[in-house]
Amino acid sequence: MAVWSDVPISQLEYSRIDADFYRPTYLKELQSWRRLDEHIGVAKLSRLIAAPIRTGRTPKSRRIKGDEQCVRFIKTDTVREGSIDFDNSALLPARVIGERDYIPDDALVITIIGATPEIVGRTAIVRPTDPECVTNQNVAVICTNGMCDPYYLTAYFQTKWGRDQIWRHSRRTEQVNLNCREVERVLVPNPTKSRQEEIGDLVRDSFASADRTLALYQKAQQLVEVELGLDKLAFQKPVGYTTCLSEIELSRRFDSEHYFPSFLAFRTGLPDGISLLPLSNYLEFCQRGKQPSYSKTGLPVINSKHVQPNRVINDGNRLAHANPDATLQIRFGDTLLNGTGRGTIGRAAPYLNKALSVADNHVTILRSTKLDPAYLSLYLNSPAGQMQVEMHQRGSSGQLELYPFDIRKFLVWPAPPEFQREIRRLHDMAAAAERESHMLLEHAKTRVERLIEEAVQS
Repeated sequence: MAVWSDVPISQLEYSRIDADFYRPTYLKELQSWRRLDEHIGVAKLSRLIAAPIRTGRTPKSRRIKGDEQCVRFIKTDTVREGSIDFDNSALLPARVIGERDYIPDDALVITIIGATPEIVGRTAIVRPTDPECVTNQNVAVICTNGMCDPYYLTAYFQTKWGRDQIWRHSRRTEQVNLNCREVERVLVPNPTKSRQEEIGDLVRDSFASADRTLALYQKAQQLVEVELGLDKLAFQKPVGYTTCLSEIELSRRFDSEHYFPSFLAFRTGLPDGISLLPLSNYLEFCQRGKQPSYSKTGLPVINSKHVQPNRVINDGNRLAHANPDATLQIRFGDTLLNGTGRGTIGRAAPYLNKALSVADNHVTILRSTKLDPAYLSLYLNSPAGQMQVEMHQRGSSGQLELYPFDIRKFLVWPAPPEFQREIRRLHDMAAAAERESHMLLEHAKTRVERLIEEAVQS
C-alpha cells in the first residue's frame, strides 16, 4: 500500500524536497520532539560541539616502508556500535598524516556513507587509552563541548531515536550518505548535565568491563606463552636458509615460507618436559563448512568476521537452512579456525554457545574431547600457532587458504588437564566481563530511550 505525506511548501526544511526526508514516521516523531523540548530540552547537534564536524581523508601515498611508524586508519567496516575494531583496522604511515588529521580523545566517530541505511549511523568513541588514529571521508568526527557528555551522546546515537535522526537527514542516492552540515542538524535530547553523566557513567563502566575482558584474555595468553618458552625466544629474520630434498618430497611444498626457520627454532628450544605432537592425534573432526543457502529462517551462519581471537561474535548473523550433513553444524565445545580471508586467516575461537550454528566455507570446525576449546584457541592464536599458519597456508597474497588436511599437521602441546582448566577459568571470566560490558551498554541505551519516552508521554 502506498504511503505519502502532504507537506506545504512553507514547511519544507533545509531546501529538502526528497520524499524520504518527509516520511510519515519522521513527521510523527517531530510532534514527540516538541513535547520532549518542553520537558527536558532539545538541541541541534551544532549547539553541542566544540568545533565544526569534519570527516577524515585518504592520503594518496599509503605504502608503508620498512619498519616506519604507523597510525591506525579507521574505516566504515571497523566502526562498530559503541566501539572501534582496532585489531582489524588498516594502517597508514605517520609521515603522510597531518596534525589536524588525528582524532582527539573522547571524540565520537560516526559512519555517514554506506550501501544501506544500516551501515550509516554506527557510532563509537575514541577513548584516551585507544591507539592514535585517523579516519577517511566516510566517517565523521564529532567533538562535544561542555554542554554534552560525549559518552551520553554515544549511547543516544545507538537508540532508535538517534538512528532515526541520522537516517532522516541522510540522502538516498546511489549510496546512503550525509554531509557534515547535515549531521550537525540532527536533534539531540539535552537533559541536565547530571542526568547525562549518569547515563555516560554506564557507558564508561561498559568500557571498563571490556578492558577487563581484554586483560583476562592477555593473562591467559601469557600463561600459555610462558609455559612454551615463547616469552624468552627472540626471532631474528634470517638472511637465508636451506632445507633437504627429502623434506620437500614429503611436504610437496616448494614455497620458501613453508620452510621458514622460526618455528624450527621454537620447536628445538622448548622447555624441559614440553613436547609437541600432531593436532590430528587429538581431533575427532576437522572439516571446513560449506557455502550456505541463506534464508529468513534457520540457523545463524558463522563467517570469518564472526571468528575473533579467542571469542565468537554473534552479532548480525545471517540465517541459513541447516545443511543436510548434520556433522557440519557447529556444536558447543567446538573450536573454529578461519581458513581464508585477508587479515582473518588463522584466527581461532572456542564456540561456547549451546545453540547450534552453521559454518560458511571460510571457517573450519575442529572438534576434540582431549583438548579444551578455550586452551586450543589460545594456543592457535599464540606465536606457536600463528607461525604454523604462515607455514601451512597456501596460495598467493591475493587469496591465501588454510585447508583442513594442513591444519591436521599442526603441532600442539597437549597441556596437562589442570593447566587447561586454568586457561578455561580465565577465558570464562573474560567472557563474563564481556557479557557485563554488553549489558551495561544496553542499560545505557534503555535509560536514554526511557528518558525520551517518559517526557513524550507526560
